[in-house]
Amino acid sequence: MKNVIKYLLIITIFIYFHNNSFSQKLSMIDNYNEFSIHNQGYTYNVGDTIIFYGIIINQDSSIISTRLFMYYDGEFHEHYLSEFVKKVFGSYSFMTSFYKYENGDFLFGFDAGGLYKYSKGKFSNYDSLFADGKLSKINGITSDKNGNIYIQNNIRLFKFDGKDIEKIFDDPSEYNILPNSLSNNSIFLIGDKLIFRNMTNRFSIYDFETGKVNDFKEFDDLLNNPSYYNLARLKKIGDELYLTYYSWGKYHFAKYDGTSLTNLDYYLDLVPLSDGYNFDFDNEGNLFLLTTYNSPKSTDSLYIIDKNLNVKNIQYHHLVKSLLSMSGVFKMSNGDIFISLSNRGLLKIHSPTSVESPSNLLFLNKIYPNPARDRFSIDFGVESVNLGNMKVEIYDYLGRSAGELNPEIVYDSSTGKGTMKCEAGNLPKGMYIVVLSNGKYNRTMTLFLN
Repeated sequence: MKNVIKYLLIITIFIYFHNNSFSQKLSMIDNYNEFSIHNQGYTYNVGDTIIFYGIIINQDSSIISTRLFMYYDGEFHEHYLSEFVKKVFGSYSFMTSFYKYENGDFLFGFDAGGLYKYSKGKFSNYDSLFADGKLSKINGITSDKNGNIYIQNNIRLFKFDGKDIEKIFDDPSEYNILPNSLSNNSIFLIGDKLIFRNMTNRFSIYDFETGKVNDFKEFDDLLNNPSYYNLARLKKIGDELYLTYYSWGKYHFAKYDGTSLTNLDYYLDLVPLSDGYNFDFDNEGNLFLLTTYNSPKSTDSLYIIDKNLNVKNIQYHHLVKSLLSMSGVFKMSNGDIFISLSNRGLLKIHSPTSVESPSNLLFLNKIYPNPARDRFSIDFGVESVNLGNMKVEIYDYLGRSAGELNPEIVYDSSTGKGTMKCEAGNLPKGMYIVVLSNGKYNRTMTLFLN
């Protein structure tokens, strides 16, 4: 196991120096009429217009007011709704939910109450939802393909069909839904499942047939650790939910399509080890991965990983001194990229060039079934030049070698992807660490035998 740790450190150092710095021009856009704008975590785009909700900060760091902006043609434009919100809700009313439809329309709610829809340059409200105490503030919003809106209101769930609102869950004694102040609008409709982050920082699921909320045990099983995991970043892209979570002493990256969970840890293997990860995708499918480190270190870095797993490191520390958190990535028609930064403004990357490919890639995509009995398979990726150097070793939970496996390998040289079929019938039940090596790099994953 000491050798495994040593290999991982070597990988980290190599990748850090191998990824070239991003040499394109960067700029930070966070000024408005001589004041600073701080993004509050809700940023979307319609075409080349970025919809930006933020607070205006004075030079002494005091808050002046909260406002809604449209960013286009190189400038922030304060929307007329900002003045309306100030009159109705007050200068310090904060947006708690923001939901974008595929056609560019969006819904947003405020902590003081109020649900609004933006469509084709016009705003409309749903004030009737708040009459007679039906609904107070809104913590989360999602919608199905039929246009039904599902609203999270602290420990209650509502369904709104555009005319009438129906309370579908309100039983705090059975389960609590985590308020938005900690979860940041983490209610999602994935396939036919309405899921959300709960009070234990795991997933719960609303059952449409029974009208009850329960632990999402199916998801716990998919994560192979029903006893503990800690959800971090959640992002719905299309019909899939992408997530980072902390389990078994490390961070993991995965996506869920409503039926199965796909491990994406190989993305994390491309960047240095980190205390946390923040991510987003642009509209072309390029992954923007932010590595974060605990205070007092401020060495977090931003990486672009394209669909071919090529990597570039964006060096931005000359523009910002504080740690960053992304809330959106938007690529404009002219090639410029805007990254929305929580508690800052917009980081602009001017017409970036393509990224460069690292060499000697090795990815351990998935082990299945897991738990397994006497047979299991490993989906992996490796450059064909290193296929002959591939080997699989297995260690017990104390780090003692349990032997080297001699798998049957099926490999497609055109894609660089393959599958190993392994026999483990001579190993006792328990938890193991599988180590995949290509002669240069190691990748590890937990395996359970029962």
